[in-house]
Order: sequence, then C-alpha cells, then structure tokens
Amino acid sequence: MGKRRRVAVGLEEDLHEAVQTMAEDQGRSVAEVVRDIVREAVLGEGHVEAVGETARRLLLEGLPDAEVLRRTLEQHPEANTSPESVSWYRSRMRREGLDVPSQVEARRRWEAD
Repeated sequence: MGKRRRVAVGLEEDLHEAVQTMAEDQGRSVAEVVRDIVREAVLGEGHVEAVGETARRLLLEGLPDAEVLRRTLEQHPEANTSPESVSWYRSRMRREGLDVPSQVEARRRWEAD
C-alpha cells in the first residue's frame, strides 16, 4: 500500500447514511469503508484489512498485547502502532462490551499454551 493522500468528497445524505450504516455494521470507520468501495470500483480489489482492524481482530482472538503488536507490525510494517496503541484498543473494546480478555488474562492464557 502506497502513501495516502487526503481527499474531501461531498456525499448526498442518503448515500452518506448508507456508508455510515455499513461502517457501523462492520465496526469500521466511514473512511475505511469508502476506501474499500473506491478500491473495488477502480482497481477491482477487495477489502484490505486496516492496521486497527488487524489489532482488534487479534485482541478478539485473546492474544496478549506484545503478540498483537508483533503480528500487527508483521502484517503492516509501515504502521506506527505502539504498545500504547494496542492497550488503547483493548481498553476501548472492553468499554464497548466486547468479549476481550484483560491483558493479564490474555498473558496467562498465552503462557499456558
């Protein structure tokens, strides 16, 4: 994936609502959904997992922060993801009521395997 450039686009209200609904249903940002729609329309490519999506998916798998960070950076070497980023995702997901173990629980399970 190359360097990103910011583009401002105005959408009719019904189109914006549809994209926003898609984003909410997928647990993603509107920007991520729009990027995928454009990528599919222009390049014929499907969804490419964003850095945050990777971290969230790995946290849902129950991995400890260090392993989430390692795997996220392995998949997205250009990312600026830090231990603090992973911790923030875990905290936010837990506040949202998602079934994500605490860092202590995740580490215990990881070390037991």
